[in-house]
Amino acid sequence: MPSDGWGDLAKFFRQAPDAVTDGLERGLVIEANEMMADAKEQTPVDTGTLRASGTVGTPDRSGSGVSVDLGFGGAASAYAVVQHEGVHLRHVVGTSKFLERPVLARAGELGSVLAREVNRELRKFDQ
Repeated sequence: MPSDGWGDLAKFFRQAPDAVTDGLERGLVIEANEMMADAKEQTPVDTGTLRASGTVGTPDRSGSGVSVDLGFGGAASAYAVVQHEGVHLRHVVGTSKFLERPVLARAGELGSVLAREVNRELRKFDQ
C-alpha cells in the first residue's frame, strides 16, 4: 500500500527528540574536549599532576537535557582550586583561571557546534 507520508511524519515525531538529544550530547562532548585541551595548555605546571588531572566526564542525560562535566582535581583538588583562583600567583608555565578562560573563550562557539551536531542527526531522517 503506498505511503501517504503520515507514517513517515509520525516516525519523525517519535524519533526526533532522541535525535536532538544525541546531537546535543555529541556537540557538548566535542566542545568540552576542546575546552579541556585549551585549559591544559594554560594549566600551571610544577610536577604535572595538576595538568594530568584534567578530565571530561561522560555525558549525563536527565529528562530531555544533557550535560557534560569537565574539570581538574582528583588527588590534586585542593591544589587545583588554589592555582585556579590564585590570580596573585605568578607561574613560570601556565596561569590562574586556566579552566574558566578557555570555557568563556569558547562559549560563543557552543551554539553553532550544538546546532551543527543536531542538524547532522536530523538529516539522517532525509535518507
